[in-house]
Amino acid sequence: HDSILSRNRVSGKSGVIHKDVLLGLNSIKTHDSYTFQHSLDVSIMGLLLAKKLGWDKERLRAFGIGCILHDMGKIFVDKQILTKPGRLSEDEFALMKAHPTLGYELVRTIAPSLNTLVAHVAYQHHERQDGSGYPRGLTGDNTLGENQPNVIHDFGAICAVADIYDAMASDRPYRPGWPPDRVVELIRSLSGTQLNSKVVDIFLRTVAPYPIGTSVGVLNGEHAGYEGVVADIDNKALARPTIRLLFDPSGERVDAIEVDLQQEGDVLVQSVWGEGVPEMQPLGSSGGTVDPVSAIPETPLETDDSESAGPQGATCPECGTVASGKFCTECGAKLQ
Repeated sequence: HDSILSRNRVSGKSGVIHKDVLLGLNSIKTHDSYTFQHSLDVSIMGLLLAKKLGWDKERLRAFGIGCILHDMGKIFVDKQILTKPGRLSEDEFALMKAHPTLGYELVRTIAPSLNTLVAHVAYQHHERQDGSGYPRGLTGDNTLGENQPNVIHDFGAICAVADIYDAMASDRPYRPGWPPDRVVELIRSLSGTQLNSKVVDIFLRTVAPYPIGTSVGVLNGEHAGYEGVVADIDNKALARPTIRLLFDPSGERVDAIEVDLQQEGDVLVQSVWGEGVPEMQPLGSSGGTVDPVSAIPETPLETDDSESAGPQGATCPECGTVASGKFCTECGAKLQ
């Protein structure tokens, strides 16, 4: 029993199932069940990325706890604001932007024995590499392992990617989640400007934009208009799976046609939405929205982020933030 407890300690004092962590989780679940599930999902994705860095168990554990509690400050935000469809008002967004600071202070208060960096996950997960984030407007250096003073820490940079991925991919009562390929393309477009490019590199090598079983449609080439499912994925080329086409452009069932997108390098596919097209959707906790259709890649998804940068120093038409990339992660609007 003692040996089990010793293996579950952070900085020799607290474990993942420490009563203060459970207290925090229970507070989140009581206030908003979506935020509770989101917190768990962000922890899973965040740890999946962090493990690629070779961190030891103690560091991974501290980061995992930080991810679990990263949105704890939202218990002070009215639930009607948390679940509001569409864009938040200026006053509502101001309240929302306070949650990282409130979460940081609350985690430090209820769990003072935890590693200091645990609370900084809550504090920094909305900071952005170009300084356009909140609450402190910290900048990043697009590196990992340096962790210089007054620069976004690795914990905050990794959680930021995991947070956006889950927020956009999750179903909400007022809208369906984005398919993985749209979310992957959005994150790729933010690499180096809003999000840490090293973290995005790891993300693109880890997360399949078209998981096995995903319904996809062919956009061009010999089988344009055909639909089918993803049949196989090569871990070395996650964005170019093998697909099995089952329906022709008229919707009639056909004998299965296997297409290896690694071999058919010019063929473009996208996930199939199903009934209709989702409306404009909030970008995580932002006050603005992103159009999921505009996130459809114009070229095959690649893992090279050198082409991901959008307009440099563009002014967001919605909130006025000076940002780079295709979308403003302050408010979620598409940049010109």
